[in-house]
Amino acid sequence: MMVRRAGTEDARSIAEVRVDTWRTTYRGLVPDHVLKELSRDRDEERWRRAIAAGGPAVVHVLEYDDGNVVGFAASGPERTGHEIYRSEIYAIYIRREYQGKGGGHLLLRTAVDELRRNHYTSMLIWALSTNPYTTFYERYGGLPVLHRTVTIGGADLDETGYGWRDLGNIF
Repeated sequence: MMVRRAGTEDARSIAEVRVDTWRTTYRGLVPDHVLKELSRDRDEERWRRAIAAGGPAVVHVLEYDDGNVVGFAASGPERTGHEIYRSEIYAIYIRREYQGKGGGHLLLRTAVDELRRNHYTSMLIWALSTNPYTTFYERYGGLPVLHRTVTIGGADLDETGYGWRDLGNIF
């Protein structure tokens, strides 16, 4: 496995990973119609534009040994201007069949290294509070520090913000 910075040519693979992982991870957590309405084509265009813009988000992809993109992470400045948590991982997804093989660690480490290079010292990751994979963030020292309600597909859902006050303490 290896992690590299994404190019616009990766937009389709990123969209496929995001749509597929949402459909497996969030089944029963978000309304079914939201998962049915997900579109790889719409996602592809969104990711192509984000990558082509060159920032503020930085996107990395996880390639498996066969060269297929099986995961990705997107990171950059925290979106609300929070006074403590100055950077954010916006997304980190890995196809279910590749989870538990160290790819999440590689993606997280790469994203954190990128944030450090950009002089960020703290970080936040938002996740649905019912997401069964939040233990991943806790394993790396993320603490549940913020809560909010988001509306997805007409349903009000709780999100938890996992925070790191010092990016030097993750790895």
